[in-house]
Amino acid sequence: LFLLGLDMQPAKLVSTLKKTFLVTLISSVVFVLMGYGTGLLFGLMRDMDWETTGRVASLMGAIKIAQLGTQHHRLAPGEFGERFRAAFGYGLDADA
Repeated sequence: LFLLGLDMQPAKLVSTLKKTFLVTLISSVVFVLMGYGTGLLFGLMRDMDWETTGRVASLMGAIKIAQLGTQHHRLAPGEFGERFRAAFGYGLDADA
C-alpha cells in the first residue's frame, strides 16, 4: 500500500473503506427517497391516478440519484414531460 501513496495500515484502510461505503449507501438512499417523495406529492396534489403518480415519483427519484452531489440537477421547462413521455409512452397534463 505504501507504493500506492497510502501510508495506512491495511486494517485501518479496510475500516475507512467500510465507513465510506456506509455513508455513501445511506446518503444515496436518502436522496432517492427525497426525489421519489417529491414526485409522489406532485402526483397526489394534481389528483393523478396511482399509476401515473408512481411513474412521476420513480422518474424524479431516478433523476435525483443520477446526479452527483445534493442539488446539482437542473431541468429545463418541459424537460421532465419529455423524459416522462420517452420513458412511459404518454404525456402528462400541460400544467405538469
